[in-house]
This record gives sequence, C-alpha cells and structure tokens, in this order.
Amino acid sequence: MKKPIILLFLLTFSSQLIYCQNFNAELLKSYSNKELKEIAKSNPNEIELLNYAIDNACYVVEKPVAGKKIKATGHGRTITFPVLDGKLHVDLDKIKFTDLGLKIGEENIYIILTHYNKMLVVKSKWVLQNELDQIK
Repeated sequence: MKKPIILLFLLTFSSQLIYCQNFNAELLKSYSNKELKEIAKSNPNEIELLNYAIDNACYVVEKPVAGKKIKATGHGRTITFPVLDGKLHVDLDKIKFTDLGLKIGEENIYIILTHYNKMLVVKSKWVLQNELDQIK
C-alpha cells in the first residue's frame, strides 16, 4: 500500500520539475516563474514558441519616413540604451525582447528609437508560430 502512494507522490513531483525545466532562464527577465509554470502546464507549445522568440523575435529597421503611418505600440515606454564615450553600447542586431522586459503578445510591438533613426520590431505570437511551423 505504501509503494503506490510513494510512487504517485514521486510522479507528481517529477512532473512539476519537468514543467519548471523546459523554459529558457532568459525568459525570467520578462515573465515570472509562476507565469512560466502556468504557461508550461496549460500550453507547452507556447513555451517552445517563447524559447524560440528569445533569439528570433526582435529586429531593427530604419525609422519609417514621415509619410508612412505606423501604430507605435511601445506601450508608452521610454528605453534608454547605454552610451559611453558618445557611442552606443548596444548591439541592436542582437537585442532580445527579454532585455527590455517585454512580453510576446498577439500583435507586433513597434518601438521608435528616435535618437538612432531606427525602429525596433518585436514579432507577435502569430508571426513567431508561422516561422516555427516553417522550420518543422
């Protein structure tokens, strides 16, 4: 009788460990441990998407010209990048959404980098999922 109870306890405990260990620790910059556990439990495919997003969600383009309208969705955030000796010390080509504490959402996020005449784009879940589907 004790063996089945112990076995059940061990299986429950090990399944919790599996949920905790299948996401990249980089995601903790944008999501709480509790949020990631809940996502892993309710939708493990989304954890795969978020792990993929770490290195693939962001890209930088030239700032759109005045004639083009674009909905800025930086959510009113001001982002300051470190500047030393008058030079930008951030590699915009390697920036991650987690570096900015952003979360991947249902829509792309557009952030105008005014001093650099650039725009940072953070891809939506839909875009990232399509990219993942192409890889598979």
